[in-house]
Amino acid sequence: MTASGSCGYWIGGQGSPVLLIHGGWAGAEAHWGPVWLHLAKQHAVIAIELPGIWSDFGASLASYHDYAGVCADLLTALELRDVAVIGNSLGASVGWQLALDRADLVRYLIMVNGFPPYQLPMRKVLGIWPFHSLALRNLVTNFYSPAVFKTAFFSPINIPEAVRVSLSESGTEMAKVMFRLLHSAKTTSGRPSSKIDFVWGDQDALPNMKIAEVVDSARPIPARACSRFRRPGTCRRSKTLAPSWL
Repeated sequence: MTASGSCGYWIGGQGSPVLLIHGGWAGAEAHWGPVWLHLAKQHAVIAIELPGIWSDFGASLASYHDYAGVCADLLTALELRDVAVIGNSLGASVGWQLALDRADLVRYLIMVNGFPPYQLPMRKVLGIWPFHSLALRNLVTNFYSPAVFKTAFFSPINIPEAVRVSLSESGTEMAKVMFRLLHSAKTTSGRPSSKIDFVWGDQDALPNMKIAEVVDSARPIPARACSRFRRPGTCRRSKTLAPSWL
């Protein structure tokens, strides 16, 4: 239990601390299991299970600010500061919010296939009928159904079983949770003061997430580097130095 709610977490390794924040398609193990042992060779790795996001640890929260609060409380309880935060998709938005709300905790933010939380006026638009209904339907169809298997993954072999099950059985319910987050008004504006790396996969074919669109959208982000994964297992530098963790 934390002051902001209950959460679960995985922890292991020794060295400088790294907080892993998973995305919205499954929990921490599905997102980070293939890499966390590798990271633990040089880092103290903490992988949080976000409440209510494919997790039995509490109900879903109302905003990115609330999820950032749980992450901050966990780091405080573990007596960790100056943490490198790696967030994927939803986790990137939560990491951004955490870096804004608690700059004292976040030394370095790595955003993997994810953006900062929506700001005004997009949040207002999402709350207007019929845009609300259309946006939710689009979210379910294009991002929280088995249709994503063909567009978001380089190869079917790479799809974690937990993601197959979650999107096939409960995608609509989780899309509603994500939609509430997208147009939540409880979001801090501004830019984090921590170092930021922005990482994307060239093969991502989800709507509005192809690399050409992403590079343009990422221009306002004060990123130190924007690295592009050409295919699984490789990374090409596209702007400056590749992130040190690679």
